[in-house]
Amino acid sequence: MLSIRFSRTGKKHQPYFRILVQEKLRAPQGKFIEIIGNYNPRTKELSIKEDRAKYWLGVGAKPSDTVHRLLTKKNLVKPLAPKKFSIKKKGKEEKKPTSLPDEAPSGAKAGLPDEAPSGAKAGAKASVSAKATAGKEPTSAKAMAGKGEKLGAKTAEPKKPPKSEKPKKEEKKE
Repeated sequence: MLSIRFSRTGKKHQPYFRILVQEKLRAPQGKFIEIIGNYNPRTKELSIKEDRAKYWLGVGAKPSDTVHRLLTKKNLVKPLAPKKFSIKKKGKEEKKPTSLPDEAPSGAKAGLPDEAPSGAKAGAKASVSAKATAGKEPTSAKAMAGKGEKLGAKTAEPKKPPKSEKPKKEEKKE
């Protein structure tokens, strides 16, 4: 299938395009059939070989959207119908996550302080409390859900030992 499209030939920050007739599946900088025009977007200068453009359109070449717009300016093709789209509005009914009734709202089960400390000492107090709770397993359902587990579900998978504590391979005795 043939297409009429741009191929960029300009320098960096100085775009300049050739208008090519080319196979649809080829790269824009690849092999082409014919150059039918040029376009400079900085000066809006457009030069097209109108007879060749009409020929390729008659043969069945499809212009890209941008080339079609430029051909419309030269009155070589009819303008495309405007694209119709609709914006879907979000419904008022949004599902909110439900919390467990047993859970304390301030995070007291997870061992977190009720209020965050303020001032320069806040960083030191936060790091001390983080170090103190680093080795402990989370006890609240929300804290466990943060680790990839489902709320209310208990897993029966055994814990994997850390890499440093892997059991050594037993030597075979013959």
